[in-house]
Amino acid sequence: MNKTKVTIFTPTYNRDRYITNLYKSLCLQTVLPYEWLIVDQGNDKTRDLAEQFINDAVFPVIYKRLDGERGIGRALNLMMGIAQGDLVMKVDDDDTLTPDAIEAVIKMASTIEDKEKYAGVSGLRQYPDGRAIGGEWNHDTEWFDCTNLERGKNGLDGDKAEAYYLDVLKEFGPMPAFQGEYFTWEGILWDRIAHAERKIRWFNKKIYCTQYLPGGATDTRVEERKNNFFTYTVLVSERMNYSEIPFASRLKQCCRYFELAREKKIPFRKLKHYFVNCKSIALLGCFGSIITKYIPQNNLEYRS
Repeated sequence: MNKTKVTIFTPTYNRDRYITNLYKSLCLQTVLPYEWLIVDQGNDKTRDLAEQFINDAVFPVIYKRLDGERGIGRALNLMMGIAQGDLVMKVDDDDTLTPDAIEAVIKMASTIEDKEKYAGVSGLRQYPDGRAIGGEWNHDTEWFDCTNLERGKNGLDGDKAEAYYLDVLKEFGPMPAFQGEYFTWEGILWDRIAHAERKIRWFNKKIYCTQYLPGGATDTRVEERKNNFFTYTVLVSERMNYSEIPFASRLKQCCRYFELAREKKIPFRKLKHYFVNCKSIALLGCFGSIITKYIPQNNLEYRS
């Protein structure tokens, strides 16, 4: 086994009742994390728990507060300035890792020979009952290489257990952070990396158990776009340039975006500088939104 260092990164917000389970799963690792970086944005007892983890753990635990304006984007930006590992694996506060997760990540990373072409590696996530999220592995090989934007067409749907090279995250960061907006689509960063043709080595091993508990990031999509409009603008405007995403899918998302802009009474002239490299599809989306607003969301939707 080589000496690849893995940082576990956990942004957390008022989930003190769950994070101890993650800590226990890290303590059971066959290869311990190089460091566990906790970025706390809440006001519960996570600080007290982190102090206990720092005193008891046999691996470094780093606790950081993110006061003032919060959000996953700001937490990611903070992490990029602090983390010291070669690979960074984001693990949510209510999730856990299998005992050999870090060992599997390091083993798979050791198979990559041309590192400049890769963003990292990724195992599979599973539900608590053991079913693979996004479906079971359907490739004949132990691993499969493609970008994050290509994985859907290659049978790699659903959330996965990615570990990104820290230097790649820094190269394509930082994440956007607008005053008064707290939710950031992580896909902004993952898409940038994928559009630059940096591949991920996806491998056939379940290493990450996901709960999808109420109140988590996956459970609060309804108002995200409206309340974080300019962050969403960055996501949409950048995706309009990604030919890897089918044109029809990009246009659907663009139409829905401009529906929201109309609802918020933000005219096109105040947004056009975001779409300077994709004016044609932006104009189509702007005019198309006049019609698509009458079509139910479920009948015309591109999930971001």
